[in-house]
Amino acid sequence: AKYKDGGRVGLRNLGNTCFMNSVLQCLSNTRLLLEWCLDERCLQEINTTTSNMKGSLIRAYANLMQAMWKGKNESYVSPDPFKTQIQKFAPRFMGYAQQDSQEFLRYLLEGLHEDVNRVTKKPAPIILDDNQLEKRSDSGKSQEYWKAYLNRDNSMIVDIFVGQLKS
Repeated sequence: AKYKDGGRVGLRNLGNTCFMNSVLQCLSNTRLLLEWCLDERCLQEINTTTSNMKGSLIRAYANLMQAMWKGKNESYVSPDPFKTQIQKFAPRFMGYAQQDSQEFLRYLLEGLHEDVNRVTKKPAPIILDDNQLEKRSDSGKSQEYWKAYLNRDNSMIVDIFVGQLKS
């Protein structure tokens, strides 16, 4: 409860940006992500090697969280600097047309992940041998697939938001 008094601030609607603001408000209350940004640990994990954004998206997101949680008692803050960065990562969010919140969340998490991926040199994808996997338990298969995934994609975003489902 380190930041229990912050976060009571709205986000200015820049014109049909309620889809973005609602996602940002929800993520701003995801405690692990919030504290990682407010303590600026995210800035120590920026991947300038494989990230197209070179850390600019995670910086903009962390700055927005700082404004929302450590600000000067404003009733709202403008997400405009953040919007500038997300639309560079995902040009589909250029302008001020209404968009889908779930799509925005997906692109945002992907962009944040890319900026802080711990894998700085992506190895070739591992092709798992189906014949060998057939002999393994579901748990064993799951571990192999998870290991292969983390070999290419491993970040705090993955730690918080990514998992496996069994069908």
